[in-house]
Amino acid sequence: MKKILVLIFIFYSFSGNSQSNTQTIDKLSNKELKENLTKQLSNFDQIEKCITENQAILKTNLNSSDSINLIFLNTVSLQYKKLKYDYNVNFATKKSPGDWKIINDIYETNLKAIDSLYKLRNLAFVELVKSNLNSNKTQIESAKKQSELGSVSPSHLSCQSIDTTKTNIKTCLKNFVGQKLTQGIEIPEFRVVPDELIKSFVTFIISQNGKLEFKKFAKSTGYFEYDMEIFLTFKSITKNYDFIAGTDKTGANIDFYYTLPMLLTSYIEE
Repeated sequence: MKKILVLIFIFYSFSGNSQSNTQTIDKLSNKELKENLTKQLSNFDQIEKCITENQAILKTNLNSSDSINLIFLNTVSLQYKKLKYDYNVNFATKKSPGDWKIINDIYETNLKAIDSLYKLRNLAFVELVKSNLNSNKTQIESAKKQSELGSVSPSHLSCQSIDTTKTNIKTCLKNFVGQKLTQGIEIPEFRVVPDELIKSFVTFIISQNGKLEFKKFAKSTGYFEYDMEIFLTFKSITKNYDFIAGTDKTGANIDFYYTLPMLLTSYIEE
């Protein structure tokens, strides 16, 4: 009964947000801005729907937590890109100080609602990972092969000429990925969040085919738009860079798992 009451409360709260958004937009005199923001409300609704549907799938599925997670992230990140594009359109529209307040209120309200849903969805994913023995077994076996004597870590061309007395290939690779992430991430400007520093841990692999593949957020930033920016930047690295695959003690190419800590500075309104 308690779970049902929580779900009803969440649904009621988001329904109330939708009605409040419409009433707020109706106050605008700027016709172009009104049309753009109405379109943006549809983007918010689509993101909320995607998160809610994925949470339901996670709660009923007993297998393939990794594939469900990646399908979700690929889908919702495309919706996020549309949200970001339409935000830039709104940004370009001429606005009065009153218009700015309405815009800020709408983004603040809707992103807080999305954060709440997103956190619940992430909890469902964590629970599925805990119960998914096949997924855990794959990572454990891979970690065992990585640590065996004679295994060779993946690399990148930029790491081939390093002084191994000062650093090792594994550290060089993680530094390379971390640098590309830092250079590629765009700090989202939809709202000012409470945390000045945004922390996250990301699990990825360098596959046996020499490709970087995002696996999961070992620890989410706690903010939907920051997670999306990190994920999209990982996809960009996957597309633009090739790596030298790692091998086990027999010389066969294998997947190597890594967990990378991330620290971002949040958006500060000027």
